[in-house]
Amino acid sequence: GVMTGNPAPNATPVNSDQRFSEAETLAAEILRHDPNDVGALHALGLVRLQEGELDEAIDLFERTVAAMPEGTDVANVMTAARNKRSKLAVDRRDFRKARRDLKRATQISPGRADVRAVAHEVEEARGAAAGARARRAARTSNRPWSR
Repeated sequence: GVMTGNPAPNATPVNSDQRFSEAETLAAEILRHDPNDVGALHALGLVRLQEGELDEAIDLFERTVAAMPEGTDVANVMTAARNKRSKLAVDRRDFRKARRDLKRATQISPGRADVRAVAHEVEEARGAAAGARARRAARTSNRPWSR
């Protein structure tokens, strides 16, 4: 077929998608031969993080850290991913998952201010949700016709 119009506006996203696809393919191939290849685990984790696949990204980053105990940079990325997933869990009112992610983030990177800030947000949101439930329960129990 004959191309019409300017292909340039679509070039960047296609190239970006192609790079992620190539990185994913290469990392998967390397991991088939060596399931503990630090570079491949980290690269695939970054691809999954970029795709929004936080659970899989975190699993890959944890495998990376296990394969390379001094992986400070990887630990920071994993902590950031857990922080992000914790915030999403708060939005869904899944406080148990949010607290679990924050506990692990604190173990991985103790003393990080961003982890403490998210932990504070989680506890505030959890308290607000509990308060709202208590207020609804009190309003309902004070209505004689609601029984």
